Amino acid sequence: MHFHRAISTQSGQASWYNGDGMRGACGKTLHGLYAASRTLPCGALVSVRTNGKYVLVHILDRGPFGSSSRILDLSPKAFRWLAPLGAGVVSVKAVRLRQ
Repeated sequence: MHFHRAISTQSGQASWYNGDGMRGACGKTLHGLYAASRTLPCGALVSVRTNGKYVLVHILDRGPFGSSSRILDLSPKAFRWLAPLGAGVVSVKAVRLRQ
């Protein structure tokens, strides 16, 4: 486990999208471990957890769009830490951490 203090939590579904190399809505180039959120602030550090696994991501974009049950869109690299890309969508708990 990690040792950052939790600020808030959300539960829902996460999917993945490939925005590598593009500029996210937060103004930074997307690469590595990033995510898109409708509600979390730009730059937030988030621990995304499922089935005893977790990955730390920074919020660099806005989304997901089209489904209210999805709370995050993860980069392919981040999603692979949790499940194979073929899974498409996983149930997660997102914990916003104090940096």
